[in-house]
Amino acid sequence: MKVLQITRDYTNNGGIGRYVQDVTSSLRDAGHDVAVICAEGPAGPDLGDVHVIPGCDEFEHAEGSRNREAVLERGVTFGPDLVMLHAMDDYALEIELRARHRVARFIHNHAYCPSGIDHAPASAHPCDRTQGASCVGGFLTRRCWFVRNPVTATHFYRRAAAAVANMRTAPLLFTASRYVRERVVRQGVDPRRLSWRRTSRSFRRRPSHQTRRTGRRCCSPGASCPKKACTTSCTRCGTSTRTCAWW
Repeated sequence: MKVLQITRDYTNNGGIGRYVQDVTSSLRDAGHDVAVICAEGPAGPDLGDVHVIPGCDEFEHAEGSRNREAVLERGVTFGPDLVMLHAMDDYALEIELRARHRVARFIHNHAYCPSGIDHAPASAHPCDRTQGASCVGGFLTRRCWFVRNPVTATHFYRRAAAAVANMRTAPLLFTASRYVRERVVRQGVDPRRLSWRRTSRSFRRRPSHQTRRTGRRCCSPGASCPKKACTTSCTRCGTSTRTCAWW
């Protein structure tokens, strides 16, 4: 099978770039023909079929039309059976790709959130809202936005709105996070089109009494959690064999 992966970066950065590199290697080891188009990353004969098109992933890029033509031309040349998208925010390009190829998107980040963090910094509690007018209120009250420039904030808001609209019409979505899956479904996406697959590391939501920055707990060593957020004593602060709801 021919697989074309389009990603923001294809570098060994420990994030999305590394993930796409690992997927590419696994697919090639399984006998599949894989090509990669990235906005940032290395290219050379030792890396196989990798093409760098700067800005091909960006929402409303100044050279978006030319970038889309280059990506589509590469798609015609390669003739993929599947196009896999990773952190690619040019949703106009994705619509054109869907008309020509079978397309699936892997959701790596909080693209549906204009601020990109999907939680209130003061409390570290996850956001329970859907993308929309409430996001504007969060900007005005400075509850969940670090960006203070209205022009930049408007661009981020429009990008998030486009991401949500795209997810609602996407034929196939993937994520490795149960939490991200829940948040995407909250945006009005059909859960039947969103596949969740846990990776080797288990990511769980933090209990409300924990802080994201310090990870401190309300329970003391060897004691039961007074807020009943832990199953028994935490293994990092007690002697129980059962772990905290987070750890």
